[in-house]
Amino acid sequence: MKKIASLLLITIIMVVTTVACSSSQKAEEKGPQTLTMATWHASDGLSKAVGGFNASQNKYRIEVKDYGQYDNLESDDPEDYIKGQTMLNVDIAAGNIPDIINLHGIDRTVYAKNGAFMNLYDFIKSDEKYNEQAFLTNYLQANEVDGKLYWISPTFFVDSLFANAKLTSGKTKWSMEEFLKVIQTVHEDHIEVMGHQSPTEFMTFVGAGNQFMNQVKETVHYDNPVFAQLLDFSAKLDEHSHGHDHGHSHDDISPNEDAKKFQSGQRLLTRGTFGDFYEYLSYFALYGEQSATMIGYPTLDGSSGTYFGMGHDLYAISAASKASEGAWEYIKFALGIDLDQVDQVPQFSVVLDQLEDQIQKRVETYTDGQYTRRDGVQLHLKKPDQKDVDEFMSTLKNIESFANYESMFSKEVYTLYDDFYAGTKTSAEVAQLLQDKYTLFFKENQ
Repeated sequence: MKKIASLLLITIIMVVTTVACSSSQKAEEKGPQTLTMATWHASDGLSKAVGGFNASQNKYRIEVKDYGQYDNLESDDPEDYIKGQTMLNVDIAAGNIPDIINLHGIDRTVYAKNGAFMNLYDFIKSDEKYNEQAFLTNYLQANEVDGKLYWISPTFFVDSLFANAKLTSGKTKWSMEEFLKVIQTVHEDHIEVMGHQSPTEFMTFVGAGNQFMNQVKETVHYDNPVFAQLLDFSAKLDEHSHGHDHGHSHDDISPNEDAKKFQSGQRLLTRGTFGDFYEYLSYFALYGEQSATMIGYPTLDGSSGTYFGMGHDLYAISAASKASEGAWEYIKFALGIDLDQVDQVPQFSVVLDQLEDQIQKRVETYTDGQYTRRDGVQLHLKKPDQKDVDEFMSTLKNIESFANYESMFSKEVYTLYDDFYAGTKTSAEVAQLLQDKYTLFFKENQ
């Protein structure tokens, strides 16, 4: 009986092996499985990742449809400039979604809430290399919609505000009320709040952290009195553009003269967006001998207002994809690409060990007398030490959310701002209209 059982087992193994080999041969005969990817303009990183992935294995092949080809930059209609973006949105809304979508520039949250994309946590939890511990975990959490991860970018940058520490009493974060009090005081003392700034730009920064309208959490707080107060203050900025002649324009000031405003304590804030450790250090160098802090944007509850900024490419897998495993294999390949070989604005890796290597390289390559450019000015950088690295990593690990770069509501908001600056609506009326509009929007789209 034992011999019969052994023979039977050998026969089964031979049959299974034969079938497997036959299936493998058929798969090879068919060639690699083709996956489609949609993007509105292909970055250098995306192009290199697709080329590298296709060359690295024979199981899958990525074909890219770049909707940027439909943009018409020669048209008199501004809508034609982003025609490709509009077409991609229409295709996603209609369910014509390729296997992989680069969501950069797409109003993605609504699609995620309506089941258009797969939950990437389902892939991450069973992946040996790219499990949750492999990433900057708060970055993953900041991307979540209703506790699920529908997209991931291989890179990120940081978006924050840097401030003269003396004028802000050394604060490292501030509430909207504290922010308003400080900017009112410095304005009365004839100190600039920020340089090269329009009232509308100021209000964009005020709303950068999704404080007054949060599309993910579906909360609306335009009825908070501080919003109307900030809108009223914004009208005092850049009064030159409202017909008040100050005798010169910002454009007449040389970069060195402009930088001296930070170094002499005559300018409070600068916006800092950076994807490199040296860039981060350069904002402190911009203030010269003046003490500076990365204070962040103001928040309603006084919590940290330093945010993640989305990377060049933001990958999602279509819920309708029949090749989701292949799509995940591509995303993993893109996560591991050497950023030093990518020709685009420097950004940080979301993979923790790669991120730490990036920062350590900057420390190790520092030379005496290292200079960097910031706002057109040569600035001397002090040699970073381990304390600088530890503080920076601590900052990155404590960022909780993204700045608001989704463009879904921009036109409506800016139109109302224009009405306010033109004097046809009061700040209170603008606040109430925005409160009613988006409260209704979320109610109707639940």
